[in-house]
Amino acid sequence: MDTCMSEKPSCYFRSKNKVIGPITTAALQQLVEQGRVIPKPLIQRLRDSGHSLRQIANELTERGIPTKAGNTDWIHTSVSRILKRAA
Repeated sequence: MDTCMSEKPSCYFRSKNKVIGPITTAALQQLVEQGRVIPKPLIQRLRDSGHSLRQIANELTERGIPTKAGNTDWIHTSVSRILKRAA
């Protein structure tokens, strides 16, 4: 058994996070590149540049970017919720 695990469980989880973190980051980046995950910065950039919530929703729909539920039709309330959670 790993001495770290036998001595301190928190040490074990920290060592696992060092391994899992980069894998998770790489997997998330791959999903973003495939258009399967909406990077919040994209929505925030559109908002900061003066787009309305409806304009952002229309832009995401036109790009064919799926929602969390997998739909490709965006509505302004979904955009609003994402922005509120990002704040």
